Amino acid sequence: MFEFFTATGNLPYTFGLFLVLGIALIEGVGLLIGLSVMSWIDELTPFDLDVDADADVTAVPGFMAFLGWLCLSKLPLLVWLILFIGNFSVAGYIINYFWLNLTGDILWQAISVVPALLAAMYLTHLLGGWIAKIMPNTTTDAVSVESFQGTVAVLVQDGCRKGRPVEASMHDSFGTQQQVLVELVQEHLELNTGAQVVLTELDERGIWRVIPF
Repeated sequence: MFEFFTATGNLPYTFGLFLVLGIALIEGVGLLIGLSVMSWIDELTPFDLDVDADADVTAVPGFMAFLGWLCLSKLPLLVWLILFIGNFSVAGYIINYFWLNLTGDILWQAISVVPALLAAMYLTHLLGGWIAKIMPNTTTDAVSVESFQGTVAVLVQDGCRKGRPVEASMHDSFGTQQQVLVELVQEHLELNTGAQVVLTELDERGIWRVIPF
């Protein structure tokens, strides 16, 4: 088995596997000392991949649509790299394993890399979409706070009244849960946890003026 992993034809996949393990190790150590490689890489990313994988590919440039299909717009960059490189390595090993059993030899790197890359792209598309649904939303979807106007929110604290803002929960246009501070417009009215309110205006303090729904 060791000879299989270290065979010349498998070197790209073995390197990829060790790279994934190295990234995971560095991220783990970073979290222990209060640093996140994931956040650092995302901050250094010089472009915004705000492309919906389900968007009409004729409405956006082809390359950006392809990046969206690969779920680059739905996952943090470091998570996406680990997923893609991991898929590439696993696909390469599987291809060479079946070829070894079929012919008794391993494919040349230049030959096996192409189907391994294609398989990695497709697997990243499938698994990336699934991971994006179950992980906390940390994608590059940018939502304007002003777009919350007219949205219904639910109070998560008691004692909401004019002059006493409390926290409320709502969902933005991307379906992401948001927490906002709200304050009733009406005098002599108080609402408690579970009450629904409508966001009407954002004041200079960053607090939403609301009315009962």
